[in-house]
Amino acid sequence: MKTIIKTLTLSILTLSIFLGGCVKQQFEEPPSNCDSLSQLEANTTIAQLKAMMPSYPDTLQITDDIIISGYVVSNDKYGNFYKELVIQDSTAGISIMLDASYLYTVYPVGQRVVVYCKGLYLGRSGGVIKLGSTYEDAGVIRFGRIQGQAVIDEHIIKTCENKPQDPIELKISQINDSYLYRLIKLDPVQFKSEELGTTWANPFVDPPQSANHTLIDPDGNFILVRTSGYATFAGQELPQGSGPIIAILGKYNSDYQLYVNSTDDAQLTGDRFFEAIIKTFSDGSYSSGGWQNINVSGSINWAVSTKYGNPAPGLTISNYDRDNHTHSACETWYVSPSINTSSISNPTLSFDNAHGYSGPAMEVKISTDWDGDPATISSATWTTLAYNTDNSTTYFVWANSGDIDLSAYKGENVHIAFVYTGTSSSGMTWEIDNIRIFNKSQK
Repeated sequence: MKTIIKTLTLSILTLSIFLGGCVKQQFEEPPSNCDSLSQLEANTTIAQLKAMMPSYPDTLQITDDIIISGYVVSNDKYGNFYKELVIQDSTAGISIMLDASYLYTVYPVGQRVVVYCKGLYLGRSGGVIKLGSTYEDAGVIRFGRIQGQAVIDEHIIKTCENKPQDPIELKISQINDSYLYRLIKLDPVQFKSEELGTTWANPFVDPPQSANHTLIDPDGNFILVRTSGYATFAGQELPQGSGPIIAILGKYNSDYQLYVNSTDDAQLTGDRFFEAIIKTFSDGSYSSGGWQNINVSGSINWAVSTKYGNPAPGLTISNYDRDNHTHSACETWYVSPSINTSSISNPTLSFDNAHGYSGPAMEVKISTDWDGDPATISSATWTTLAYNTDNSTTYFVWANSGDIDLSAYKGENVHIAFVYTGTSSSGMTWEIDNIRIFNKSQK
């Protein structure tokens, strides 16, 4: 490949000298650190390249003469990406793992690069397909960065074209894997109120700590914002208003994450909108935000867990004792804090749920007169709400409840409860996650 590049470069220079001798004409001198090789065209899109990756194993060596081309949408300039170059074309984006620093001085944002892929590897990092190489670690071959400047120069060819890319405008609800490692824009969004006053990450400890923060939209949808502790803006406070944010979409296992290039891309200066109540259990706590576990009978409790097919933390309950192979009779409530719906034009509830085994179904209830005291929960007035559940024969298949209309309770202070019942002879296992109370009219 290097021989081809040198030959093409020599031909172009020879032709330029010949033409220069025949016609007196002013030409702009091209940047000295790029290759004027327009002949080197991509023969594969980034989406096609990523589609070659099998579900197993986790690495694939590229043995064909595959060439992709894309524009740089992120690099290591602000420290939020480390030894990674993120490029995209019109079909997809991909992260290229390079064992080199100061990438932004060679590959600035907007730079078009051509990537000769033969000899490189596709691999998974955090469940996401990336482009890199392999290395040996204690006799084990692992996926990692492309090593050595000469090898990098062999495969990553910088052209003379620089064209910063416009972000793809999306809603959080529209995000899917086809947008991974592409520049996207969400508007309007804001950080959760409980996170205001904190910094993007924590560079004040040794070593600096990365951090996740939660970005929400008016519909109650949410996405994580991931910031490295080494980012140049890690110690700055999160913006307190609402507005647009431009970022690279990433993913770690099942969680989508945004990576901001710089704080200039987070123009959250407008007035804050009504903040949906969101309970994701990602903090490992069932009680944060004022939620309660209340035992009406028995001693079986809801607990945060990653069991039963949920890759992220969710809330789980079961009355079955695996050691003794017995069930315990119980009635356990998981109840929200008081929610004032006066500022919500169309209050709506939704959540994800999964279940297995046999026994009474979980109930979802709402009350306008419960005073928040566990001792009075049974004497308060509770209305049962209908919701969607998965009825397949496959255990623990996650289903969304659907949008549960709470408009009949507009202007009220309400509590939402998830009620689990088990008997001495049976009991389902239930999981719930991603509980949202939001204003549906803003969709």
